[in-house]
Amino acid sequence: MIHEMFGIPGPRGCFWLSGLAALSIVLLCRMPIVSGEIVRGDINADGAVDVSDAVRLLTFLRGGEPLPCLEAAEINRDGRGPDGSDAVCLLNALTWGGGCVDLPPLDPGVCAGMETVEPPRLADFTLGFEVEPQEGYYRVFATLTTANNTVGAGAQGWSFSIAAEKVDIVSATTAGTVATWTGADPPGLVDEGFVICEVVDPDLVVGDGPQGQGAVSAVLLSLREDITLPPDGTVRIAKLHVEPQFSPILDVGRLVYRDGMKLAGRPVRNVVTIADTSQVPD
Repeated sequence: MIHEMFGIPGPRGCFWLSGLAALSIVLLCRMPIVSGEIVRGDINADGAVDVSDAVRLLTFLRGGEPLPCLEAAEINRDGRGPDGSDAVCLLNALTWGGGCVDLPPLDPGVCAGMETVEPPRLADFTLGFEVEPQEGYYRVFATLTTANNTVGAGAQGWSFSIAAEKVDIVSATTAGTVATWTGADPPGLVDEGFVICEVVDPDLVVGDGPQGQGAVSAVLLSLREDITLPPDGTVRIAKLHVEPQFSPILDVGRLVYRDGMKLAGRPVRNVVTIADTSQVPD
């Protein structure tokens, strides 16, 4: 879509905007799901801790299938067993932080011998961008495309992690997209759900140094009902205000979907939840 809009192809995976609008969009850089023993927070036992685990717990609490390892869903360890507060605590741990960020290991012998299993591919998801050049800045929409869906319903939730190079992400919001509340104007699809969409602190040390400019988002369309996106097609899931740091004649800024940007919680992955399972988007 961006290629058609501006008509200038870049390298594989990139779209370049011509003239004074010099911005490269790159869709890559993700951490694979790995197999191994189940850990606390990996509620759907797929080898990663992400928004899909909160969805799996909420489905179980609504009468869904038993969990592979009940103790893995004891996020806040309050002694009451898995409940809605564990799902909320996990979602906060993945974004804002709080008391559940450091998920302790399971007690010895708990769920021993149970291994994670990579989930089957239920649909093809693609994260993308739509860019609208404005006077002195870019309005950039993060998009999610669903295709080849085998389950009939669309995504229940997702998270994304965007890194920026030679541009400033001034603001990030879900307003005006499907990821805003049903009571908003225009309305979105979120009804008693969970929505985080924020610019990260570029000076926060992650790994070997400051993480730099970026934005993250985590969305569950509903904590109480099974609300989903349409089963196929492209929707806008966030809106960014992006300003250049560069000389548009000599340089190019870049946006990248890259796992690992964070707020005060755990590093955020690019992942989509459908039918309670994690799907890594293209």
